[in-house]
Amino acid sequence: MEIIVLLISLLLIFAGIIGIIAPILPSTILVFGGIFLYAIVTNFTIISTKTIIIFAILTILSLITDYLSTIWGAKKFGASKAGIYGALIGTILGFFLIAITGFLSIIIFPFLGAVLGELIIGKTRREALSAGLGTLIGFIFGTVFKIVISFAMTGYFIYNLIASY
Repeated sequence: MEIIVLLISLLLIFAGIIGIIAPILPSTILVFGGIFLYAIVTNFTIISTKTIIIFAILTILSLITDYLSTIWGAKKFGASKAGIYGALIGTILGFFLIAITGFLSIIIFPFLGAVLGELIIGKTRREALSAGLGTLIGFIFGTVFKIVISFAMTGYFIYNLIASY
């Protein structure tokens, strides 16, 4: 039974890591879910309750960072409210259109939304492109943060798994 749960846990973790590259999958949630499942089945002997709580907080922090970093990036690069709303609308559209346009829509649509939002209110192309660049930098920051959190949790899990045998 434990080996089956371990395989399911590893599959969830692997799917989570793939989710970093293919943003349609909730990456850190899947990594956390795999670790949490194994912790429950093994009565928290390999992964403690305290560790699960820390991982839950990191997972929530990763989700918040992932969703807000694009907007933060746009704002840091001078986007107005129109540019920020454009980036937000672009993020939502990119998420829903990912099946049609591919995973690059998660990157391109927030950029275009910020640029269009700025152009609509009369900002120059340079200012609009700067806001768009900010969305890209924010996206990269959010992605790097997800990578760090996901790999840290996975590494800790695998280390404790190996150490337990």
